[in-house]
Amino acid sequence: FFFFLDRIVDSIVLKVYGKSDKTWVHLRLWADHEHPEFCPIRHLLIYLHVTGIKKGFLFPSAKELNNPPANGHFKTMINYSKFLRDLQKVTDAVLPERNGLKLKIGSHTFRKTGYLFAIFGRGDPPEIRLAARHMSEKNATTYSRDAQACFRQHLNSPNPVNNVGEWKQISVLTARNAQRMSQLGGYKQMNIDKLGAYFVNEILENS
Repeated sequence: FFFFLDRIVDSIVLKVYGKSDKTWVHLRLWADHEHPEFCPIRHLLIYLHVTGIKKGFLFPSAKELNNPPANGHFKTMINYSKFLRDLQKVTDAVLPERNGLKLKIGSHTFRKTGYLFAIFGRGDPPEIRLAARHMSEKNATTYSRDAQACFRQHLNSPNPVNNVGEWKQISVLTARNAQRMSQLGGYKQMNIDKLGAYFVNEILENS
């Protein structure tokens, strides 16, 4: 479900089941209104509207995506190996080989990017580790150290291109409490089956 206030979609709460999880985990994805080009919410809502996804998996197989169910309930998942191949293909097209160096990208690239955004956004390291869901202190330290090194370089020679918004915690330890507190704070809740169309037809059309 999503939370929005005054026609601004502020966050999305997702249920995930990672390879190390023993139960479903709730995570909150925040909108980035300061740097909308980085905003995952805006891109996701347009994607939902275009694909017609109303229930089930957000990233179904290509076969089901090209032949969508009439009720919008997608029951398949994208193949992980195919996802990695397609991701590398897009990366090669956007970031071609330079000086004999080819960028190799995988799923861990997203976690490294997450650490960069968190460190650049002045996040607290223990909170960042909680959000990254790192079980190993060693792994968390490695990711954090690399991001800190980049941030120090940014401080020495700042470039506006590297500016990001303030980092916010994404871990939701008790979904019911988070949901209730948001509602008491004036936020309205809307489920996924309606929000994609609402965002495109009502918010984008009238902005």
